[in-house]
Amino acid sequence: MFNGCKNLKSVKFTSTSGYIDSLAFQSCESLEYVDLGTTTITEIGESAFQECKFIEKVYSKSTALKTIGYSAFYLCAKLSTASFPECMHIGSYAFAFCSNLTSISFPSLAAWRISLYCDWLILKLPEELPTLKGNLYL
Repeated sequence: MFNGCKNLKSVKFTSTSGYIDSLAFQSCESLEYVDLGTTTITEIGESAFQECKFIEKVYSKSTALKTIGYSAFYLCAKLSTASFPECMHIGSYAFAFCSNLTSISFPSLAAWRISLYCDWLILKLPEELPTLKGNLYL
């Protein structure tokens, strides 16, 4: 889709439904901001934003997003904040090597499985946490 795009600075989804394809924005070297808004996107595909080294923030206000795929934000070195209101599955290495990631929010997490790999991270989870399966690397 936009894989390897050199001049794309931000992405804002409006009335989109469906999913973001695997590798859709991989290696977009100028991408800084991703806003999923209140869309009905249900899934961020595998490696969708992998190696977007300048993304700083990713936000979603939608409760439709249920899955963040394997390595979706892998090597997004400047990513510092991410918020996903209702997500049920976070793939392995979804946030691996996001060395600036300090806050990730899942306010009403109904997680089936979480597998993250980050250096420094404050993970904001709901008070009543369901049973988590798999590995949680912090």
